[in-house]
Amino acid sequence: EEQEEEEMEVDEEPPKVELTADERGRWFRKTPVPDMSPFALSTSFTKFSIPEQEDGFDQVRFEWSKGDKCKEYLKQWVRDRKLTTRIEDLEPSEWFNNRWKDWQKALQAWHAKQNQHKAAVAKKTAEAAAKAAKRKAEAEKAAAAKAKAEKEKAEKEKAAEEGGEAQGDGQKEESAKEDAEAAAPPEEEKEEKEEPTVDFDKLDVFSV
Repeated sequence: EEQEEEEMEVDEEPPKVELTADERGRWFRKTPVPDMSPFALSTSFTKFSIPEQEDGFDQVRFEWSKGDKCKEYLKQWVRDRKLTTRIEDLEPSEWFNNRWKDWQKALQAWHAKQNQHKAAVAKKTAEAAAKAAKRKAEAEKAAAAKAKAEKEKAEKEKAAEEGGEAQGDGQKEESAKEDAEAAAPPEEEKEEKEEPTVDFDKLDVFSV
């Protein structure tokens, strides 16, 4: 029985390793820990090169691609790294420093001109606003004066009309009174006559 179990175990085929499409396209294996620190890589990757026999090697073999393609790959890799990696040991040259100073001077001059232009535009805008406000105030003042004059004129005309009506009413009353007095009959003057004195002793009653 033990021999049969051993034979059965031997007959089983070991699992085959299958690579994905992404893994098949990789030429370098990725490790969890990088071979160089970021600072060391950024300060030295521009000096990377493909080993050659002139460097003292007995033999250089390119297992995964030809030598020219390997060199081109390395050049492209360095170019890509220059676009994304911060170069720690980069120092500007004297030419760059001179050009930078010229650029700073030109930039300051442009900023000064821009500020002058903005100030001139702001001044013009302020002056236009002040003139518009002055014209508006003068127009409002003239309108108020005109309204006041018209009001005073209307009040004077109203007062004159009221005074004329009162004077006309007085004149009408006086003329009506005069007409009434003229139409009324004159009062008879009462003349006081002295009554004669009668002597009753000498009066003859039969002589009448």
